Amino acid sequence: MFFLCASLTIYGQNIVRDTTIFKEHQVVFEQMDYITHTKGIKIFREFRGDTSRIEIYADPYWISSLVTNSDYSDYLKYLKNNSTSEKYNDALLKETLLNESVQGLTITLREYITNQKYSNYPVLGLNWYQAQNYCDWKTSIVNNELQQAKLPIEKSFRIPKQIEIESAKRFIDINSPRIAKIDSTYDTDEIIDFSKRINEWTSEAFVELTYLNKISGKEESDKIVIFRKEFKANTFEEKKNGYSTIGFRLVQTYRTVKNSE
Repeated sequence: MFFLCASLTIYGQNIVRDTTIFKEHQVVFEQMDYITHTKGIKIFREFRGDTSRIEIYADPYWISSLVTNSDYSDYLKYLKNNSTSEKYNDALLKETLLNESVQGLTITLREYITNQKYSNYPVLGLNWYQAQNYCDWKTSIVNNELQQAKLPIEKSFRIPKQIEIESAKRFIDINSPRIAKIDSTYDTDEIIDFSKRINEWTSEAFVELTYLNKISGKEESDKIVIFRKEFKANTFEEKKNGYSTIGFRLVQTYRTVKNSE
């Protein structure tokens, strides 16, 4: 058997990679889980007193744990050193949110994002556009590293669909933080318990005419569906607003099996 190997430094680690390993980059370096599920799952929805259950399919995909304060801090440092001041300022949490209390903790959002104790907790307070910009940056950074190593580039990182978060729950503990997969000695109980309270951005637009009978990916919509862990039904919020109760994670489509409809 022929093995194509490459030696490089990535995230400060000197490594030699066997690129014949199935999607080794996501497994080892991005700490993503592969979800094979293509079975239709019924999503409960409610809007203005009407209810429905619609069946949606998820193509096979990779999914991360929630993006952390530490992850986002790395992004901000990169923008500050390598981008315009406008892009950096656009990525910052809105000042009006920083004095809000963080649900489940007796601190403000300002303390939450600056205290090292919470560096591996989910980043909160970002609006949908800021989360999507992070996904675009992540795609660029990872693919640049892979190109430099003369390795195949990955597909784009993006915000998951609600069905992808729901599907992942059937295979993995979606509240388990990335650090737990790297360092088993790290005390993760508090992080996992906290993550169970965090709602999540999805990539699914809210369109009133279609909401109860199919998904919508219309980019022009100003509202987006929120994956709410405390309710069976998913609701929606304004894309432009940040919320101290909402985080996000990354996904990559592996291959398209069926259109999610």
